[in-house]
Amino acid sequence: MKVLMRILFIFLTVVAVYTSFSQNVQLDDFVGEDKLAHAGFYFFMTILGIYAFRWYAVLWVAGLSSILELIQKYVPTRDSNIFDLLSNMLGIGMASLIVGLIHFRRRRRMRESLSARGEAKDGIIEKVEDPFKFHT
Repeated sequence: MKVLMRILFIFLTVVAVYTSFSQNVQLDDFVGEDKLAHAGFYFFMTILGIYAFRWYAVLWVAGLSSILELIQKYVPTRDSNIFDLLSNMLGIGMASLIVGLIHFRRRRRMRESLSARGEAKDGIIEKVEDPFKFHT
């Protein structure tokens, strides 16, 4: 499962780079649709990156987003927009917050479970199962 997630994350990275240099697509159905697309894409990419490559993927996605927006300033068919970058960062931040809360809850439940069984010593857990591991 992790290999598939890594492949999909790399694919999304390629899609982000390709669309950053392709011709500008206008989304005019409603105001802010472009910003919603930016936030949604980077939200999904961040969640996938965290589960595929751990937390340092957040830095990769944020760096990629920043660099691509900066480079778009010099691409004739594209325009660089600070609000696009802010939308990207909003998606990255929301994804990080949600995954962080899920991670915190899992660790707390695991800690409580181990404490109830007497497997924790002085509030310290000897061995904690990886909260990002998928159970099949």
